[in-house]
Amino acid sequence: MLADRDLDEFLEVPIETRSRPARSFAVDPPKRARPVEVAARTGTAAFSPEPAISNDGFAAILSEVENVTTAVERLPKTFATMPEESLRDVLLVVLNNRFGPSSGETFSRKGKTDILVPWGGDQRAVFIAECKIWKGPAAFRNAIGQLLGYITWRDTHAALIVFVRTGSPSDVVEKAETELFGHDQFKRQSDLGGRPTFTLTQPDDSDREIHIALMVIPVLA
Repeated sequence: MLADRDLDEFLEVPIETRSRPARSFAVDPPKRARPVEVAARTGTAAFSPEPAISNDGFAAILSEVENVTTAVERLPKTFATMPEESLRDVLLVVLNNRFGPSSGETFSRKGKTDILVPWGGDQRAVFIAECKIWKGPAAFRNAIGQLLGYITWRDTHAALIVFVRTGSPSDVVEKAETELFGHDQFKRQSDLGGRPTFTLTQPDDSDREIHIALMVIPVLA
């Protein structure tokens, strides 16, 4: 029974924004993790549920990414010439300031993911993201596979962040969604506060789910 509950239950890791964001901070995580209060939904002393952010925590992270989108659209000359890594670093700065240490180019399973938000002493990921410049449906299809390659059995929330340098962002959204709908591991689409999220099965376990948000950021000069 305890083994079965491990598949169904998780600890909800609250994502709390800082009341006074730091004026200066490092992108690399500190050696000691910032303490986070975690409460189990159900369980006994013999049951150790898994950590995962709630839908509200997931939405809070995505909201900060959207704030960057607004800044990029209003200051196109500032961001238009930035390479993918620099655009990713801008997102890391924001996430670090609002949610505590987040890291970039962090090794996870089969490679280094662009963004990772950790929790706990073992720095377990509660959110990961892959950033890509839009280069067409085939390249985006590869990006989905790349992200899934970074996801471990315990990961539950992720995002694909797409920077659009040319063309119509609406067209990019349509084509990207088509690739997600057509993926072999696609299960269903949901709406999280007006943001499209896609539930796929885990790469090595069809009974496990990963919730992926699609974030499109126009970087048009």
